[in-house]
Amino acid sequence: MYKRKIVSLISNNKKIIENLSYLTVIQIISMLLPFITYPYLIKTLGLSLYGKVMLSQAIVSYVAIIIDFGFTISATKSIAEVISDKVKINEICSAIIVTKTIVWVISTIIYITSVLVFVNDFQSKILYLTAYTLTFNEFLICQWFFQAKEDMKIIALLSVIAKIINIALVFTFINGPSDYIYVSLLTGICYFITGVGCILLMLSRHIELQRPSLSSIKNVIKDSFNIFLTSAVITIKNKLDVILIGAFLNSEFVAIYDFSQKILTLALIPINIINSAVFAKMSREKSLNFLKKLIFASVILSTGYVLFAQLFIPLITKVLFVPSEESIFLTRMMMISVVVFSISLPLARNGLLIYGYTHLHLLGAFSTTIVYLLTMMLGYYFNLLTSLNFFLYTSIGIFSYELIYRIALCRWKKII
Repeated sequence: MYKRKIVSLISNNKKIIENLSYLTVIQIISMLLPFITYPYLIKTLGLSLYGKVMLSQAIVSYVAIIIDFGFTISATKSIAEVISDKVKINEICSAIIVTKTIVWVISTIIYITSVLVFVNDFQSKILYLTAYTLTFNEFLICQWFFQAKEDMKIIALLSVIAKIINIALVFTFINGPSDYIYVSLLTGICYFITGVGCILLMLSRHIELQRPSLSSIKNVIKDSFNIFLTSAVITIKNKLDVILIGAFLNSEFVAIYDFSQKILTLALIPINIINSAVFAKMSREKSLNFLKKLIFASVILSTGYVLFAQLFIPLITKVLFVPSEESIFLTRMMMISVVVFSISLPLARNGLLIYGYTHLHLLGAFSTTIVYLLTMMLGYYFNLLTSLNFFLYTSIGIFSYELIYRIALCRWKKII
């Protein structure tokens, strides 16, 4: 009996399981392979210079949000809803590609001009200009298309190839502290290779690029706008920590904080994978029962591996980073956020967004950012920004606040 149920479950969700497998490969490769070069970069560059690299990447992440413009989520949803209509898919994809190109060109001109005008020394100019190549990830890589088609095999393959190339480039060209300005460039080159391959495959096998009508462009912008604003305000909150730590502490503390964030991101991979894998299915079926099962599974999974991971954090810190009481404590405390996120993410992505409440999701994100900025202002007033723990506890508190308002919104709209 149980065997039949398991077979039936696998058979009914074959596409989800297949997608889940490839998304797992993408996420694991994206996070684990860079950890091969991480200890090498810390040792070769030192904490201070590595912190400067992370600071430049944090600033570029703001531009990346503009270039992505929310299409990672909205485009997946729009295409999944018309998956059998090739004409409609061509129209949507063409409009997105043209819109992304226009936004990237404008953003590039503004960014380069700003760096040349406002950044003083030559080395820093090069650092921030090379960091901009990371935007090839948002500009060229069309994971949204293959995710909507529930065909993630090619993205997984391209990601593996690109990451392996990146590792080889780092060990070949980063040989001393003076090479720190090229770290981001090497990753940007890999994003470019992946993106070009991805777009060529999409155009040659799946869609015919056409000149989109103005109404099509307006439609894709309209569909993405609330998601874009949500991502923008969330990024302000997520990345401002790094910038403030660099301003009020130093770049070494940036490196310590970045390490704890990397471990947190690694721990969030299973939750992200599961929610991404079922997104296309939820877009079509909009099943409340399935959402509840998804949340339950996410909580059980995250609680289990967070408790298990606590045992190995000292060892992980010793192998990958510079072990200290501060870095171990920071990483352990950050892991608490995983359990909170395991409830919060499904409610947002497969709850509010799926059921069309993007404006409420945006409103919640705005309120989160306002709470965060007010907290930072109070921290500045009471001279707390010189403490790394202040940023830690603020981060955990903000994650908890996000969960509370998402539960409230989902209950209000009878999603849960």
